[in-house]
Amino acid sequence: MTGCLSKMGFDGFRVDRTYPAADPLSGDTLERAAGQIKRRSGIVDVRFTALDTDSRTPLFIAYAERRGTRPDLGYAIHPIDEEVAPASARPSCSIVSRLCSLLSRIAALEPFPSQVFAEVALALRAAHGAAHVPASVRAQRGLTTTMNDLAIRLMNEQLIAGFDTGAIASACGLSARDFRRAFRLTHGVTPMQWGKWRRIELAKKTLAETTKSLAEVAAVCGFPEQVQFVRAFVSFEGVSPRAWRRRVPDRAPLDVAPLHDCTAAV
Repeated sequence: MTGCLSKMGFDGFRVDRTYPAADPLSGDTLERAAGQIKRRSGIVDVRFTALDTDSRTPLFIAYAERRGTRPDLGYAIHPIDEEVAPASARPSCSIVSRLCSLLSRIAALEPFPSQVFAEVALALRAAHGAAHVPASVRAQRGLTTTMNDLAIRLMNEQLIAGFDTGAIASACGLSARDFRRAFRLTHGVTPMQWGKWRRIELAKKTLAETTKSLAEVAAVCGFPEQVQFVRAFVSFEGVSPRAWRRRVPDRAPLDVAPLHDCTAAV
């Protein structure tokens, strides 16, 4: 979406997600918000079939996390002429068209119902789908629940042999850089730090429930050498594996999620 939105007939609004509220944007303020969003993440073009002649006003919505923060996602919403538009350009979701039409109607109300507009705008964003949100924007907010479940499952499956962060990022639809950033926002650690923590948790379970030697524990938990295992264990637990084992009651079961559990606590 390029050009001057005001001259193209767009009515602009800023919508804050944390405390749902909407504020009108016009003139230079509208163009500045659209320009910032376009440079940072891109603008999503949303076409809809107007339900009537009263709901054909094109809208631009700048979504922000909360008041005082810059918008990070923009929707350029405009009706299509079904008589001339090719089938491929027509919206596939009737819910999206209904919400867009409703927003167009709400925008014309006096006085302007800020919270109602914001709630419908947020519903539109949810209905339009996370797949339409630029990957760079998704990365700035952390992993979605679906992406996080997939990533943790793949990392658990490949934990002992060593997982490929790039391949997991690709499976989540992100670049390796965006995936690392999103993972850290979600879990507070990098994927590699998470993997080391997970191996230490499994090592603790093995130490507590078996009589395996430290070398054997290191091997079954994915550490190439005992010395690396001991060093990593001390960095996480503050004591050596041998000292930690002595503190645990004989063969006490330890509550550690199995490798196939993709919802393991982090």
